[in-house]
Amino acid sequence: MRMTDRRFAVFTLCLLAGLASACGKGPAEEALKAATAAIEAARPQLETYVPAEFKQLSDGAAAAKAQFDKGDYKAALQAAQDLLPKTKAALAAAEQKKQELVTAFDHIKGSLPAMVDALTARANALAAMRRLPNGVDKAALQNAQAALGTLANGWAEATASFDKGEVIQAVNKATQLQSQVLDLTQALTPPAAAPAKQP
Repeated sequence: MRMTDRRFAVFTLCLLAGLASACGKGPAEEALKAATAAIEAARPQLETYVPAEFKQLSDGAAAAKAQFDKGDYKAALQAAQDLLPKTKAALAAAEQKKQELVTAFDHIKGSLPAMVDALTARANALAAMRRLPNGVDKAALQNAQAALGTLANGWAEATASFDKGEVIQAVNKATQLQSQVLDLTQALTPPAAAPAKQP
C-alpha cells in the first residue's frame, strides 16, 4: 500500500470514529436531560421522605454528566438510562414511607382524644380529693393540670401541619403529644399495691 493510501485509510478510520462518537452524543445528551428532569421533578417527594435515595440519584446524574463532558457518550448514555428506573423506584419508596406516616398519624388521631379525656377526668378527680393517694404528689397533679391547657393547642398545630402536607412534622408533633399524655397519666396513677404475702 502506498503512503498516500495509508494516510487515506488512517484518515478514513479517524473520520468514522469521529462520526460514531458524534452520533452517540445526541442520544446521550437527550437521555441525560430526561434523567435530570425526572430527578428534579421528583425532588420534593424524595428529599422529604427518602433523602438518601435522592442523594444517590443526584450523585449518579453528576457522574453521568462528567462522563458526557469527557466524551464518553456510551457510558453517559447507559448511566443516564439507568437513572430513570432508579428514580421511579425511589418515588415508590417515598410514597410508601409517606403512607406509613399517614397511617401512624391516623392511629394517633384515633386514640389521642380519648387519652386526653381520660387524663382530664383523672386530674379532676384527684383535684377534688381532700388527700391525694399514695404515690401521687401535688406537683404531679399541678403539672398535669397545666399541661392539659396546652395539649389542645399542640394538637391543633399537628393537624394544621398534616393538612398542609407536612406529614413528617405532623407525626413528630403528634407522637410527642402522645408520649406527653402517657407520662402525665402515669404520674397521676398510684403504683399497684404489692400482693399480700401468703402465710
